[in-house]
Amino acid sequence: MEKLKTKTEKTENGFEITRRNFLKIGGAVTAGIAVSNTVGANETKTKDSKTSPGIEGNIFLSVCPYCAVGCGMKIYVKDNKVIHIEGDEENPINRGSLCSKGNAAIQQIYNDFRVKNPSKKSGNGEWEKISWNDAYNEISEKLKAIKTKYGPDAIGFYGCSHATNEEDYLIQKIARIVGTNNIEHQARKCHASTVGALSPSFGRGAMTNHWVDIKNAKCIFIIGSNIVENHPVGFQWVTEAREKNEAKIIVADPRYTKTANKSDIYLQHRPGTDIALINGICKEIIENKWYDETYLMNRTNTPFLLKEIN
Repeated sequence: MEKLKTKTEKTENGFEITRRNFLKIGGAVTAGIAVSNTVGANETKTKDSKTSPGIEGNIFLSVCPYCAVGCGMKIYVKDNKVIHIEGDEENPINRGSLCSKGNAAIQQIYNDFRVKNPSKKSGNGEWEKISWNDAYNEISEKLKAIKTKYGPDAIGFYGCSHATNEEDYLIQKIARIVGTNNIEHQARKCHASTVGALSPSFGRGAMTNHWVDIKNAKCIFIIGSNIVENHPVGFQWVTEAREKNEAKIIVADPRYTKTANKSDIYLQHRPGTDIALINGICKEIIENKWYDETYLMNRTNTPFLLKEIN
């Protein structure tokens, strides 16, 4: 290993953007990844099944890091090494099942195709491996140069929902060291429009109910989602609503997806006409009085938003 080389240069805020700082944060990220999702280890247990008999290890309860369904996981650890991941049968969301992404989560640790070393694009456009020392030095020096020339607001950091709480905390921490408030989230691209609609409509920018509550529905309208492929474990509650509550499933999508294949009614509208479709549905509901007037008047802000147009 190369000898640690640290260049110290204090900024106007009294903070230091050095290779050592990056190593500290990098080490904390590693520690965060190792312990982030765990909520406690049970006693050593043996798992016997047809697919993976005789697995022994300390069981750590966790949550799948991928989509927003939040499936519970049981992580088997032996000799400080993850040896097996399976669904938590006691978790009310997934009841022991995992989709292909959750089942393959262990590949984040052991897959041979993981990026294990930093790489830098050369002049001919090819990626070349470089040492960690070179990577840390170049990152810190370039950040320092940009801040000196343009100020801290010229630097931004981009987080994501796939990161753990600990990793997001560390992204926030390094942003403070740099002195910038420019911290963004990948949901700005994929989730911003839903937040803009959900927040004023329901008071929050996310689901207002529990996944399990979907099983109580009598009619499920799916638009802008391919839940069968993107959130397959969540779709189990849609299936349960159909099987136990005789729910009707309506899917609106320009593409005939696997979700559309599961629907009772499929609406194949033209791309970009979602608003026209939903406004048309609202018009039919209002004109035919297919709504609960008492609920709307007492529980929503409908009286202020919908006015009769002469």
